[in-house]
Amino acid sequence: MSAVINDNVITHNFAVDNDRPELLPDGVYTLVLAKSWKGLMYGRSPKLMLTFRIIDEGQYYGKQLMRCYNIKGLTKRNEIKPSGWHSNLVKEYSILFGRPNNLKQIGVRAFKSKVIKGRVRAVTTDAKQNPLHPNLHYSVIDALLSIEAGDGYSGA
Repeated sequence: MSAVINDNVITHNFAVDNDRPELLPDGVYTLVLAKSWKGLMYGRSPKLMLTFRIIDEGQYYGKQLMRCYNIKGLTKRNEIKPSGWHSNLVKEYSILFGRPNNLKQIGVRAFKSKVIKGRVRAVTTDAKQNPLHPNLHYSVIDALLSIEAGDGYSGA
């Protein structure tokens, strides 16, 4: 991964990660945000990538999984521009934090200091829907479902 400066915006070119992705049983896990990346996947597709750490007690405690969102791009201030009102990012943001008045309100800061429930699923096919060998299966966060605790948590 390398930093690239375009129009005074620092982005990252995401490439293949050296760490083997985790494979966990499908289910709902309790998560906290570990880190976030905004940048270009393979040098062309703008993405917001949120890495969450599992905090459920047990054998998966501390394991990290990603939730990736397509975005329209980045502003000159390195803020995200969501793909639109029907994008997965806006849908999940609205479920967790309420409907934003405009897309400029959506940011990574909202996810910090929150305990979030997320649905995890195994990836068993490649981008062309060809089956992956079982040794290459891995897990991703399929959806963020609810806030369980954190700053401003109402207990609803």
